[in-house]
Amino acid sequence: MRKTTGRELWGVVRFAWRVLSAIVRWSAVFLCSLLCSIGLAFHIPIKIIILLALIPLVAVVVPRKNQKWCWAAMAFAAIFLWLWIQLPSNDSAEWKTYSFAIEPIDNVPDNAADFYTSLVEKTRETVFSYPYADFEDQFSYAGPWKPEQFPALSRWMDECEPTLQQLMENARKPLCRFEVPGDPVRYQRQQLRIKVLKAWCSILLRSANRDLACGRLQPALEKQLTIVHIARHFYQQGTLLDQAGGYYLEEAAGRVLSRMIVEECTEPMLGEIEETLRQTDPMWEGNWPRILQREKLLARNIAALFYQENAKGQVRLSRDIGMGLHEVLGHPRYRLFSSEKFAKLAVLIMWFSMPASPQAATDLINERYDRYARMAEEGKDLEWVDTQPLWKRGLNSRSLVDWYAKRQVSYYYPLKSRNRQQKALRQAMALLMELRRFYLRNGRWPANLEELSARQGRLDPVSGEPFVYVPTQNGFRLYSIGINKRDDQGVNYLKEGKDDRLYWPTPRWEEETEGDEK
Repeated sequence: MRKTTGRELWGVVRFAWRVLSAIVRWSAVFLCSLLCSIGLAFHIPIKIIILLALIPLVAVVVPRKNQKWCWAAMAFAAIFLWLWIQLPSNDSAEWKTYSFAIEPIDNVPDNAADFYTSLVEKTRETVFSYPYADFEDQFSYAGPWKPEQFPALSRWMDECEPTLQQLMENARKPLCRFEVPGDPVRYQRQQLRIKVLKAWCSILLRSANRDLACGRLQPALEKQLTIVHIARHFYQQGTLLDQAGGYYLEEAAGRVLSRMIVEECTEPMLGEIEETLRQTDPMWEGNWPRILQREKLLARNIAALFYQENAKGQVRLSRDIGMGLHEVLGHPRYRLFSSEKFAKLAVLIMWFSMPASPQAATDLINERYDRYARMAEEGKDLEWVDTQPLWKRGLNSRSLVDWYAKRQVSYYYPLKSRNRQQKALRQAMALLMELRRFYLRNGRWPANLEELSARQGRLDPVSGEPFVYVPTQNGFRLYSIGINKRDDQGVNYLKEGKDDRLYWPTPRWEEETEGDEK
């Protein structure tokens, strides 16, 4: 009786074990299959998908008699990884954050960048120190003003005058080469440099406007042309921010120079403006490939934060991201993970989720940037390419690189558009100088453009149509009809579909204020 009961009990235990094993096995199969399906839907890294797919594949595909070896192999791998995480590292090599080489600054004799760099360091705080009132700020920037109108501002300008003279002298130098902003630290320095130099150009404009009000025409012109010279130095860098900054400065200078040309310039002054503009080339066609390469370099050095190298040239995934942020970005020194175990666990996660080496990251970055660059250069609108938000594109490093590459390459369109606008501004200024020469010779403005001797430069590069010249009682109006190729009488109001671009007369600050009040 006792023996029979023991056999029955053993049978019940065996049956229960089999049922429990089946439940566990098929639950694991179901769970891993579900996670694998979710991973495929969200495009998680392929290494993780393969890991999730192993359990259902072994349970369904591998013959039962061989499954034990597969389970044993996976168990051994798990134990090995657990031991690797738990055991202390006896690595004696000194590791530092990986970085991609950045091209050195060209050996340029009498490099204008040296003065600019020194100026930025000395005045990075003081150049923004004057507390403009709104009226004072706008009025002094938009047109001539006299010292008695704003005494405090005039005294501050007097203090800035020696530095302005040094800036004007430096801006005349033919060449300027700054360091290539190929990593986050250099990129931050570039942002600061452009911000400070723009501020100094604003001071140049205000000082030139004061000179105009006091009848000092030649000093005013030199200060205005200095801004064009600084824009020329920006164009020489071949970077995204410098190209945009150069366009910004040249347009700001073009506005005040247009007024100078029509109202004040003598023949020698016109020649000086022409020579300065001739020397200033935005170099857009040649700069775009350089911009693309330097944006790739910046992206690679951002990705390099996740890798380390030692003196032997060995490379690995970073064990200390916090240290990398300190070395590359200048953040305070700290450890991102409180223990070596957590650091190793992070390495394991990174191995599954991102390129295992800097070269693999480089290949991915180059491929995505080149893809979008080809599309942009072919005229395709990147706004309608891969419009899904980042999380829908996929939870993986490829989708992140893809999003960042598209974002940076998309600047191709506004820069190309700004280049056409700058060409149009140059053409309009050349036309204004012809009109001024006609006025100096004849004492009146021409009745139409056919009275001018030159016949070139009549077409607006933006619309492809001729500039519109309209004589008025006190002078004339000069504008282009815009992309819609419809004459809107020089009005630019996009809400009503009017996109003309008015080159003369440029509105004075008082006129702009009255328009706002109306």
